[in-house]
Amino acid sequence: MNDEIKQIKESFSMVMSAYFSYFQIEPVDIEIICTEKIATIYKQKRSDLFEGEYPIHPEDVERNRGLTIPPRTTDEKFTIVIKQEYFWESVKNQDWQWVGTLTHEMTHVLDYINYVKMNGLDNFDIVQRELFNRPFVLWTEFHARATGYLFIRQFVFGDKYNDKYDKAQTDYILQTELPYQIKWFAQQYEAANGNADIQLYETMQFMGRYSVWEKLFPNIFNGKLRKHIFGSNPWMIDMYEFLIKHQDIESANKNYDQMFGIIKENFGGF
Repeated sequence: MNDEIKQIKESFSMVMSAYFSYFQIEPVDIEIICTEKIATIYKQKRSDLFEGEYPIHPEDVERNRGLTIPPRTTDEKFTIVIKQEYFWESVKNQDWQWVGTLTHEMTHVLDYINYVKMNGLDNFDIVQRELFNRPFVLWTEFHARATGYLFIRQFVFGDKYNDKYDKAQTDYILQTELPYQIKWFAQQYEAANGNADIQLYETMQFMGRYSVWEKLFPNIFNGKLRKHIFGSNPWMIDMYEFLIKHQDIESANKNYDQMFGIIKENFGGF
C-alpha cells in the first residue's frame, strides 16, 4: 500500500469513527472508494442503471464530487465514491470540504436503509422511481446537507464549533457566507426554469445549511431572522418549519403526507 492510499484510508476511517461516535450508532458496513472517475466505479457497480427507459448519464455522474451507489438488493453493501482530485485539493486547502461530502453521503446511506426497512420496500431503486417516495428523497437531501455541513464546522473550528458567542464565526456567516448562499440559491432556483424537482432540491440544500446556523447560533439565527430570510415565500416558511420539526427519519416518515401537501400547494401538478 503506497503512502497516498494509506492516507486516504486512514482519513476516511477517522471521519467515519467520528460520525458513528457523534450519533452513538453502530458502524454500518459500506465500501468507500476514492477514484479519478466516479462514473467508472458507478458503471462497475450498477451497469443496469445506465440502460433502460430512464438511464443515468455518465456526464451527469461525473459532475459530482461524491456519490452514493445503491446496491442491487437490500442485502448488499452501499458504495460511497469520492473524486480523488477533489479530495486532494481539499486536503491541500485544509478546508475539510471532503469531510462534509463523506458524511453527507453516509447520511444518505443510513436514511435509505432505514426508509426501505420502515416501509417494507423490496429494493432501493424503487425509492428514486416512484413519485410516492419523493418527499423522502427531498428530506434526505436536507438531512444530508445539514449533517455534512455540521461536520465541516466541527473539523474546521474544533471545540469552538458550537460556541454561540464566538463573534468571529457569526460575523463571517452573516457578512459573507449567508449572502453568498442566498445569491447562489436564488441563481440556481431561477436557472431551473420552473423545474420543480431542481427547485426543491436546491431548497433542501439551502435549508439544510441554514438549519445548522440556527442549531449552533440560536442567539443570532432566531425566529426573527428566519422570517426575514424566508418570509417573502410563505410556503418556504412552512417547509422549513416542517423540516426542523422532523429532523429524524422516524418522525419524518410518519409525516411525509404533510410535506407532500406543502409541495403540492406551491408546485401545481407535482
